[in-house]
Amino acid sequence: MKKKKLLYIGHAYHNKTKSNLFLLSVLEKKYTVDVFSFDPYKDEINSHFAPLKGKQYDILVLLQIMPSLEKLKKLISFKKSVFFPMYDGIPSRNNPIWYEYRFTQIINFSRTLHEELSKLGFSSHYIQYFPEPSQKIGNMGDTKSVFFWQRITPINVLLIEKLLMGNSITRLHIHKALDPAHTFMDPSPDSKWKITYSEWFNTKEEMLQIQQKSAIYIAPRLYEGIGMSFLEAMAMGRCVIAPNNPTMNEYITNGVNGYLYDPQNPQPIQLGNIRKIQENAIKYIQTGYAKWSKERTKILDWIEEKAIVNQKSIQSHFEKISDVTTYKLFNFLPIIKIREKPGKIKIYLLGCLLLLKIKLNNPNRKKSNFFEKILKNVNRIPFKRNVVLLMDNIFEANANIQDNFTFFKYLYDQKKWKLVPYYILNSQSPYRQELARKYGKHVIFWNSGTTPTWRLKLCFLFLVPRLRYVFDSFQAITAIPFGFHNIVKNTSHMTSIFMQHGVTFFKPDFIMPNVYGKNIFDKVLVSNDMEKQLFIKRGNFKTQDIIKNGLMRWDGIHNSALEQSEKFILIFFTTRRYLSQIQNLKDSQYVRNICDILDCIKKNVHNIKIKIALHHSVADLLSPVLQKMNIDLVGEDDIFKIKQIASLLITDYSSMCFEFFFQEKPVLFYSLNDAEDCQKYGHVLDVVDPYLGKENLLPNIIKNKEHLIKTLDYYAKNHFQLSAKEKEQQNLFFYYKSSFCERLEKYLINNLGKRNKK
Repeated sequence: MKKKKLLYIGHAYHNKTKSNLFLLSVLEKKYTVDVFSFDPYKDEINSHFAPLKGKQYDILVLLQIMPSLEKLKKLISFKKSVFFPMYDGIPSRNNPIWYEYRFTQIINFSRTLHEELSKLGFSSHYIQYFPEPSQKIGNMGDTKSVFFWQRITPINVLLIEKLLMGNSITRLHIHKALDPAHTFMDPSPDSKWKITYSEWFNTKEEMLQIQQKSAIYIAPRLYEGIGMSFLEAMAMGRCVIAPNNPTMNEYITNGVNGYLYDPQNPQPIQLGNIRKIQENAIKYIQTGYAKWSKERTKILDWIEEKAIVNQKSIQSHFEKISDVTTYKLFNFLPIIKIREKPGKIKIYLLGCLLLLKIKLNNPNRKKSNFFEKILKNVNRIPFKRNVVLLMDNIFEANANIQDNFTFFKYLYDQKKWKLVPYYILNSQSPYRQELARKYGKHVIFWNSGTTPTWRLKLCFLFLVPRLRYVFDSFQAITAIPFGFHNIVKNTSHMTSIFMQHGVTFFKPDFIMPNVYGKNIFDKVLVSNDMEKQLFIKRGNFKTQDIIKNGLMRWDGIHNSALEQSEKFILIFFTTRRYLSQIQNLKDSQYVRNICDILDCIKKNVHNIKIKIALHHSVADLLSPVLQKMNIDLVGEDDIFKIKQIASLLITDYSSMCFEFFFQEKPVLFYSLNDAEDCQKYGHVLDVVDPYLGKENLLPNIIKNKEHLIKTLDYYAKNHFQLSAKEKEQQNLFFYYKSSFCERLEKYLINNLGKRNKK
């Protein structure tokens, strides 16, 4: 019997690691397999898959990568699609790309991901992979020796030192082979371990020989798709220490066949009977491999099965975050190419409504090439493209309106509009009435849970043909309905710009190609060379994608602190996500630490007033608690004024520090030690060590309360003035110190007629 033809497309990186061979060996038992690779960060679909154009296959299999199926269908003919996602390498389940995969058979190697997708309504299956047990375990390794391969910045030798504190470790081998855009961290100078290094091995066997000398193995990544490296270590009988994240926590039972730790709040691990852990790891892999050997043929059965999906559930999910109906409309809606003349928008809108009526009356009508060209045609309308759409944090009603609103207001106030501004605001914002009265239809009010989608559709039917720039500071562009992000991303007429608001300097691990990176935005606005390098290395931006400027809100800053006869300190701590999970906030470590700092300053620093403010997400929770303790918070409306006239700032890692740098005022960085609460509740968005690797960049990183008082005394005696060296250090954070809105406006006008390479 003739085998079916199967096209396998995997990540180009697998050509090097060979980590896909186990799956290919299964597929080749039943199918004639053509193997093709794809790098989602470098390759463009149309050109890369051109050699396959016109070829016909029975089955398309995708491993890890998630290209647009709609685009692939235009190049390759296949009867059904199968997707093997990797937990660590796929977009958020809210990304509209998942909607294209709704009829795809999905086979997971992660139980966590399988449960998520099944709940959403996808046709999902789960099987757990196990490597073949090692035939030559031999040396179980020195129980006082550790093997660590640093691949990413967050899992580094300083973290290892903290995890293994108090254990009788004497030796550490570090394999220095980092993933792209990550930074190696040196051991602490007072480390008592004997440390050896390697940077490259000619063969895998050479690496395994080094590994075997150590009984303890540190898993090198925060998340895994499967986790070949730590599974092979377990198969060799190593005691694996790994983050408590998928897929590591789907294999490792803490204290039984390995150890797990919380990467957001790492605490020392007390290693027990290491030899017993090693024996359990070997037995676990042996048992698991026997199970995998019997069950792996299920993959072939699942491939042949029809995908059973809950279309209603999937539709409901994506309607909340991306209006699928209208997204579909933009897939077939042709645009009447009209010249500049009166009434053109009316003609355009009437054409849209007419085609929508045709589609509704013929729901089973097949799409034609005419309809499929809409995403290109919608941007070919000869309208004057000069609309600028701006948004800040549209997810939270109480969020500040900052940089993008400042720029919107600047553009709106111009006498002649070369750029026509529109601003999206959460419809439940307390600023709604005021802004609606002042700016009318140029402010678009939207809330994903309450705003009727037709109202937003109507706005964007007018905006899309005239839209030139989209500014976003919280990746809100991906949350706007009807696939708006795809429209912007796939046309050279529009440019999406990430107006990052400063805090990314303290959260570099949040910057990835799919998060605040090049896969989401065309360009990024930065304030200094440090931010520039950060977005180039981690966000995959190129030098030409960088806009050198600064934050818009700095245009409204002037230093009033020197004019004040009465000096005072502003204390401002930023958000802690886990606080919402704590019932008795008064007894939380976070609140206790704030009270300790206030008491310490009041007792030791005299004749200086103290004002305290918190991030709005924290203030809403803690205001009633702190009021009962006679601690009054500065109100949200007063913060802007207060931070201009304050003499000094104490903060953890708020972007407010840059405004004090801008005014050449001292900033003390004091990290709230709330490890106890973090360990109990935890949250992935709470930064563990915001100062790691920045010790030489940030002035005044405070170590303890004694250091805090000593530093405050120093600045009080010097009337809160900075030395010339301190000013020079703070000015490294700025390309410019004035005219931010004006400079950006000139840049946009100069580039109005240019197209982007997408």
